[in-house]
Amino acid sequence: MLRMKKEMGRALHGNEEKKKEWKRKRSRREQRMGTDKKTLMPDSDHLSTITLSTATSSTERSADEQIM
Repeated sequence: MLRMKKEMGRALHGNEEKKKEWKRKRSRREQRMGTDKKTLMPDSDHLSTITLSTATSSTERSADEQIM
Protein backbone atom coordinates (compact mmCIF):
# COMPACT_ATOMS: atom_id res chain seq x y z
CA MET A 1 0.00 0.00 0.00
CA LEU A 2 2.74 2.44 0.97
CA ARG A 3 4.70 1.60 -2.16
CA MET A 4 1.64 2.23 -4.33
CA LYS A 5 1.14 5.63 -2.69
CA LYS A 6 4.76 6.55 -3.37
CA GLU A 7 4.37 5.49 -7.01
CA MET A 8 1.20 7.53 -7.31
CA GLY A 9 2.89 10.57 -5.76
CA ARG A 10 5.75 10.31 -8.21
CA ALA A 11 3.35 9.90 -11.11
CA LEU A 12 1.25 12.90 -10.10
CA HIS A 13 4.26 15.19 -9.68
CA GLY A 14 6.07 13.86 -12.73
CA ASN A 15 5.34 14.39 -16.39
CA GLU A 16 2.50 12.89 -18.45
CA GLU A 17 4.69 10.00 -19.59
CA LYS A 18 5.17 8.83 -15.99
CA LYS A 19 1.44 9.15 -15.26
CA LYS A 20 0.63 6.93 -18.22
CA GLU A 21 3.27 4.41 -17.17
CA TRP A 22 1.89 4.24 -13.62
CA LYS A 23 -1.67 3.75 -14.86
CA ARG A 24 -0.45 0.97 -17.16
CA LYS A 25 1.35 -0.76 -14.29
CA ARG A 26 -1.67 -0.44 -12.01
CA SER A 27 -4.12 -1.88 -14.53
CA ARG A 28 -1.70 -4.70 -15.35
CA ARG A 29 -1.35 -5.50 -11.63
CA GLU A 30 -5.13 -5.58 -11.18
CA GLN A 31 -5.57 -7.83 -14.21
CA ARG A 32 -2.90 -10.22 -12.96
CA MET A 33 -4.57 -10.47 -9.56
CA GLY A 34 -7.98 -10.76 -11.22
CA THR A 35 -9.44 -8.20 -8.83
CA ASP A 36 -10.70 -4.67 -8.90
CA LYS A 37 -9.99 -2.00 -6.28
CA LYS A 38 -12.95 -2.96 -4.10
CA THR A 39 -11.78 -6.54 -3.56
CA LEU A 40 -8.24 -5.40 -2.76
CA MET A 41 -9.59 -3.70 0.37
CA PRO A 42 -9.58 -5.90 3.50
CA ASP A 43 -12.95 -6.98 4.85
CA SER A 44 -14.54 -5.18 7.80
CA ASP A 45 -13.55 -7.90 10.32
CA HIS A 46 -9.89 -7.46 9.42
CA LEU A 47 -10.16 -3.68 9.80
CA SER A 48 -11.83 -3.91 13.21
CA THR A 49 -9.12 -6.22 14.57
CA ILE A 50 -6.44 -3.76 13.44
CA THR A 51 -8.16 -0.79 15.08
CA LEU A 52 -8.81 -2.75 18.28
CA SER A 53 -5.23 -3.94 18.65
CA THR A 54 -3.63 -0.53 18.05
CA ALA A 55 -6.21 1.68 19.76
CA THR A 56 -6.45 3.08 23.28
CA SER A 57 -9.07 1.74 25.70
CA SER A 58 -11.58 4.55 25.04
CA THR A 59 -11.30 3.98 21.30
CA GLU A 60 -11.66 0.23 21.78
CA ARG A 61 -14.96 0.74 23.55
CA SER A 62 -16.35 2.86 20.72
CA ALA A 63 -15.11 0.32 18.15
CA ASP A 64 -16.85 -2.47 20.07
CA GLU A 65 -20.07 -0.47 20.08
CA GLN A 66 -19.81 0.04 16.33
CA ILE A 67 -19.37 -3.71 15.74
CA MET A 68 -22.44 -4.64 17.82
